[in-house]
Amino acid sequence: MKQIALFGFMGFLLASCGGNKGLTSRNMAHLYQQESVLMRPDYYVFNQTPDSSELHFRMLSHDLLYMRATEDVPYAAEVRIRLRLLTSLENPVMLDSTSYMFVDEQNEMRDKVLEGSIPFATPDAQKYILEVQLQDLNRDYMHQSYVELRKTTNSSRNYFAMSRPSGERMYKPFVNTDEAFTLYHDNPPSDSLYVRVYQRDFPLASPPYVIENDVAFDYTADSVFQVALKDTFQFSNPGFYHFQFDTTSTEGFTVFCFYNDFPYVTKIEHLAPPMRYITTKKEFAALTSKKNIDAFWIKNAGTPDRAKMLIRTYYNRVEDANSFFSSYTEGWRTDRGIVYTIFGPPNIIYKTADSESWIYGEENSMLSYNFNFVRVQNPFSANDFALNRSSIYRYSWSQAVDTWRQGRIFNVSDVQRAQDESERQFSRPYFWY
Repeated sequence: MKQIALFGFMGFLLASCGGNKGLTSRNMAHLYQQESVLMRPDYYVFNQTPDSSELHFRMLSHDLLYMRATEDVPYAAEVRIRLRLLTSLENPVMLDSTSYMFVDEQNEMRDKVLEGSIPFATPDAQKYILEVQLQDLNRDYMHQSYVELRKTTNSSRNYFAMSRPSGERMYKPFVNTDEAFTLYHDNPPSDSLYVRVYQRDFPLASPPYVIENDVAFDYTADSVFQVALKDTFQFSNPGFYHFQFDTTSTEGFTVFCFYNDFPYVTKIEHLAPPMRYITTKKEFAALTSKKNIDAFWIKNAGTPDRAKMLIRTYYNRVEDANSFFSSYTEGWRTDRGIVYTIFGPPNIIYKTADSESWIYGEENSMLSYNFNFVRVQNPFSANDFALNRSSIYRYSWSQAVDTWRQGRIFNVSDVQRAQDESERQFSRPYFWY
């Protein structure tokens, strides 16, 4: 792992210098796409003081293009990172901007992790959006992300940083059972923390056409204990663990322990549950072994080779859903997760501070599939969104599930083909005799 030496400039812009157009009309589908995106960096914002924060970033060297002018000089990758601190996606007034460049050189090409941090100014007691533009200058390719930042109190989650005992930074709050980690707070109000433990069995999200009555979450912890902030932590049981200085508030930092090797699907016991959406009750009950799981896929695909293609795509989506949508439960089990797994990545996404609109196919077409999600106010995660459910989804859901059961992968191209065929039918000339 290599720490990056950064050089750059910082500029502070007053709120009155805004005037940016809203970002809610920008297509952000790339945020949830893996195959078509050349870079997939990890980011985490850590609040150092009430008026300053820093962005920690991590990327893989093999995502960058290394070049050299002559054979007697090292290979070099050139990267520029631009930050803009915005008031919101809806009214993106720029409060601060920073630009940094770094060069990584290698005499012999080998894969490695590149890490660094970038400081920037942040006014206190607000929520912000940090726009991050990561540009590979050799390839002339730019990846854009939006990172949410909370500074409402000094117990907000961004005031905590999570690391392994070796000092390696952890960018996501997921741990294996018995995996050791430490927490850091730059200006803690106390040397001790309360840990609220939640070990619940949450139901799978229902298909989109099923209208459900919301059930209020019981915030009563299954257990509570006190620890020293300087301690090294590890948990033997799955669940989520909410670290707080003040138990009268909901603010704090939550660590999630789902299963070992999360978000990946590496064990037999994790293969069957995501298949619930494409199986009957009888078929699902029979998925008790790897042999039976393979038999289901081969039966529907027709050949072992085609079954392998279906399995690879389906479980890649499950793993991507875990990476993108996990909150109080595994990502594939959430509303966004089941839509993503069955339909694939949408080709259009519009985001606001508290909503996401997913569109499959041509926008404004009667044949497009549209899913609208709203943020759930969740003290444990900012990544909890619920679908606006409707009976109109019954047909599209059945179409997608039937496609999988017929041995074909459903994705946005299925929607686009239906739209193209409809357009051809309506555009045929009429002849009057």
